Amino acid sequence: MVLLKKAQVETVGLVIIVIIITFALIFGLQFMTRDKGNELNERYLQLNADNMRSVIMKTTINNCNIKDEIINYETFDDVACFDNEEELKLTIRQIIESSLKNDYGFSAGKIDLKKGSCENKDTITSSIQPLALTNIKVSLRLC
Repeated sequence: MVLLKKAQVETVGLVIIVIIITFALIFGLQFMTRDKGNELNERYLQLNADNMRSVIMKTTINNCNIKDEIINYETFDDVACFDNEEELKLTIRQIIESSLKNDYGFSAGKIDLKKGSCENKDTITSSIQPLALTNIKVSLRLC
């Protein structure tokens, strides 16, 4: 009877060891099969999207803040410092295209700018920032 209990304990111990090894292999395979190059590229694009969105929102030209102009255009359907909304869009486009070589999609309320198409690209990243006290969400997609 004592031998039977000892065998049962050893069997349970062996089953526990097999389960632990199985979980270790499952987690190990996930990390070994993960494509590091693609993940690094996604992080790079995310960092670029965050930085570029922040630069656009903080840019001031001739004492006119781009963020304030976007809010004016959304709220009053007019811009205060630029001749018209097309000049505001052109300024935002120039800021993005002078800094990035990627295809992009920028939207902020009524403003929607695109270069190329991100639909068939492998890596797409997006950075979204809501503007305080408004319903405007500023979004920059890079691919």
